[in-house]
Amino acid sequence: MNVLSRIPPRSSSQRSFASALTLSTGAALIVIVTMWTLSARRDEVFESPSTLSATPHRELPTASAVADFNPTIWASDRAQIASLQMSPNDKYLAARVSRNQSPQDSHLLVIEVESRRIILDILNAAVSRVLICFAPTSDAVAVYSPENDAPAGSPRGVLTIYRLRDKAKKFELDITRPGYAPAVYAIGISHDARSVAAQYYSDSSFERSKAWDIDSKGSAPIESTNYSWVGGHFSPNGDRYSIGGWPGPGVRIGRCSTGEVVSYCLRDALPAVASSFADDGRLWSTVYDDGKLVVWDVREIPEKVARPLLLKGGFRTCTAFSLSHSLKHLIYGKSDGTIRMMPLRVPPLH
Repeated sequence: MNVLSRIPPRSSSQRSFASALTLSTGAALIVIVTMWTLSARRDEVFESPSTLSATPHRELPTASAVADFNPTIWASDRAQIASLQMSPNDKYLAARVSRNQSPQDSHLLVIEVESRRIILDILNAAVSRVLICFAPTSDAVAVYSPENDAPAGSPRGVLTIYRLRDKAKKFELDITRPGYAPAVYAIGISHDARSVAAQYYSDSSFERSKAWDIDSKGSAPIESTNYSWVGGHFSPNGDRYSIGGWPGPGVRIGRCSTGEVVSYCLRDALPAVASSFADDGRLWSTVYDDGKLVVWDVREIPEKVARPLLLKGGFRTCTAFSLSHSLKHLIYGKSDGTIRMMPLRVPPLH
């Protein structure tokens, strides 16, 4: 079922801000989920997932703990910061940036937060369409990158796995097909760190799912629910999605399996920058055009009205942000080309 089929129409006044948050509602477009499973030897690419539970989150330094604490993680004059994403253990930050306000000088950076050291720097002029997903153990990243020099009408998209400790490419695959141009909007890594997946828009004539073994490149089975997702306005567990709509101004949280709206985030302001889920879909946050950051409790309740857990001002120049997985820090980009970190205390869920 189209996840948008059960969502009532928006008013025309909401279309401008909703376009940045919504999946297309065109009647001719069908959202089809396609997965490519790339089964990998865990000891070659990722650490054992059991190591993640031993150190789930890093305690990042704050001004109260370190006298000479510097809140600036990265800075570049005239840089534009498009998106930010924390690794599951909060050790690394992925940032999509354009230096010198030039699309030809765009980079995907992976930064070690505590040391401020750049671990990985990928130059890609199509960085606005790049997707990056950390492994569950935070020791590797899967990157989807459209190629700019592909022939018109048949663009190619390459999915690559980088191991962070030595920057080695552990896997690389063209996930498009000759003569076909799917738009990949989400990628994921399986919970056991053995496979990666992609989701894309397509017409109904295209095969719904496809999987490849990383060794043989042949067909392989797939379990679509066993992934942590990035992109497509999905929650990390793939169970929820966010979409703009009416009544409002507000944002709706829907269930992917049915398209049913389960929560409304109602506020008299428009979302201004990228929004994101946290706590595996129980929280949703965004920065609004009045400069306020709001973190919402979007768990299902009969009234379907989300409860704001936190409201914080001072973000009028914010261009991107990411909550730490521990929910104790906020990392955000500013229009002056800096990426900064600040302590944040999200009230616990009851």
